[in-house]
Amino acid sequence: PDARAQSNLAVQPTYPREQQVPKRPAPVDRAPQPNRQPAQPPRPVAPGPSRVRVIERQPEQPIVTVPSASWEMQYKPIEAPKPRPPVQRPSYYEDADDDDSEVVVKYEKPITRMDARCPRNDDPAKPVHLPSATSCVKFQKCFNGIAYEMSCPPGLEFDAKNNRCDYPARARCSI
Repeated sequence: PDARAQSNLAVQPTYPREQQVPKRPAPVDRAPQPNRQPAQPPRPVAPGPSRVRVIERQPEQPIVTVPSASWEMQYKPIEAPKPRPPVQRPSYYEDADDDDSEVVVKYEKPITRMDARCPRNDDPAKPVHLPSATSCVKFQKCFNGIAYEMSCPPGLEFDAKNNRCDYPARARCSI
């Protein structure tokens, strides 16, 4: 049995790990101390005087230079641009009419006439061709009720039976 537990007096417990720190009086007019840094370990020194190099420091130059005022700068004229060489255009752009080897094809105005045999609403998939009354190498092609006179290629005649240009022996044109 514990002697403290039997006592009616209030006893403050003490713990063995708790340490009592005495209170210090507040300092009066203490001077501020400079910020001290911990002592650094000494740097290793290379053994022997032959390995020690002395580095001479050059005075540092300013990195940023400030330009002087604009009136103090010297005038430098801007160079004039160099003239460009003349452009040589290809010869085929000049005088396109000089080529005599071209064959000029002159087209005749088509001969058209209203023909009662031409339907007004024809089908382009099924063209209507009519034989010419004047020549075996010519025929009339109908388009929107108008007959246009056409010619067969050289050496061929219009075959009215088959509705196309064909060899004369097969076309059997009797005009």
